[in-house]
Amino acid sequence: GQFVLCLSHSIWVAYAGIYPRELCALDMWVMVNMLYLFNRFYQQAYKKKRAAKKAAEKSAAAAAAEKKSPAGQKTDEGRHYVYLNGLKYDVTEFSARHPGGKVIGYYFNQDCTDAYNAFHRSSKYAAAVLKGLEKTTPADGEVPKQPKYIAEYRELLRKWTKMGLFKVNWAVMGIRMLEIVAGLVLAVYGARYSVVLSGVLAGYAWAKCGFLQHDAGHLGITGDSSVDILVQVVVEGFAKGGSAAWWRNRHNKHHAKPNVHSQDTDLVTLPFLSWDREHAKAAPKWLIRYQAYYFLPLLCFYVPIFFITTKLFMWRKKRPFEALVSLLHYVAFGSGLMVWSQLSLAQTVAWFLVGYAIQGVYLGFAFSLSHFAMPHIHTAEDAEKMDWVKLQCSTTLDFSRSEVVGWLTGHLNLQIEHHLCPTMPTMNYQYMRKDVEELCKKYPDDLKYTSMSCWEAIKLNFNTLDEVAKHRCAQKN
Repeated sequence: GQFVLCLSHSIWVAYAGIYPRELCALDMWVMVNMLYLFNRFYQQAYKKKRAAKKAAEKSAAAAAAEKKSPAGQKTDEGRHYVYLNGLKYDVTEFSARHPGGKVIGYYFNQDCTDAYNAFHRSSKYAAAVLKGLEKTTPADGEVPKQPKYIAEYRELLRKWTKMGLFKVNWAVMGIRMLEIVAGLVLAVYGARYSVVLSGVLAGYAWAKCGFLQHDAGHLGITGDSSVDILVQVVVEGFAKGGSAAWWRNRHNKHHAKPNVHSQDTDLVTLPFLSWDREHAKAAPKWLIRYQAYYFLPLLCFYVPIFFITTKLFMWRKKRPFEALVSLLHYVAFGSGLMVWSQLSLAQTVAWFLVGYAIQGVYLGFAFSLSHFAMPHIHTAEDAEKMDWVKLQCSTTLDFSRSEVVGWLTGHLNLQIEHHLCPTMPTMNYQYMRKDVEELCKKYPDDLKYTSMSCWEAIKLNFNTLDEVAKHRCAQKN
């Protein structure tokens, strides 16, 4: 509270010209450093608390391990295992403190080698955790045999690494960041002339923030979690007012099991929307029949709804630093609008609402094109029968190879490539696309490569909404 008050005062007097702006800038710099030091202190205190909890869990696990079966072996009852790089890891206790949350449970008793490498290829922390887990060599036939294309996919990963595709193009990244900063500054400044038009510009800039924080959340900028997560907190928290941790918790589930009901939380769209006949059975007919018409307007509420859920998440998960950064979003933009651009409180609220509506339609529509109209998987058991590559290729599509569309969508129009290599900087997907397409063509019975124009993807999206609605309304119950 003291930090927010001091920083707000500095911004106020700077805009009002009460004190020299150089002195105000120095004051703000001191406040930012205080925020950094507070974060370091909090993280260290949190690490100590987490270490103590880990020690207690390890002690409890050791006591539980003393339980023997009649044959003198440890019992497997209630234990959870994953298979990784040919070894069997006991993750029973670790799963409760897995930094990525419950998503690890999606791979219990499965080979998670490719999923692990996709999420943690550059993580020293993950490698250190693996060394500390109990592991054994699985019995013959215990791990399902992987198809031939898995070995070829892994070889392609090595090829792409040698090509430097996991390294960011700083020129492109710099332009992306500059576009966002310029857009937000112009949006605040332009509010004095037109609340609506400047709000639209803010919505566009926030949508581009959404793509940038997405890359940072995947560690797709520097590959260093301590740097990229901080970038994500600044972009998602300060620039957009959201929660980076909430986004990672939700989005990691989507990447682990895309289009799998009960696991991919992006599919929680009822009672308003459904792109799948089976899923739509739970939708009310009187409402779902119009879904193709209200889909885009409904996206205007996308950000306001998540405004509530992200704040509840930060409270429930005890994330005061993220909450503070999110609060600064409203302090900074509110001060800029009401002091610099001389807007009233009502005009300021209207500016935010316009920006949120544009951001919601932009991001929601862009992401909907890549997944929702693709096949849905209705049980976790069915998803377990599909390896990493097959699952990702079956549930995603690429739309448009245009550089303009790529820029407007944060290069996430190449969604198949993104799902196969989520930690790769998005601007590099264009250089691996041909390799992925050729791999899929080599194994047409197993791998599906769906690519179409942007217009075709839009038509597929709306046609699927309309077809599913008509099928639902034709049912007797």
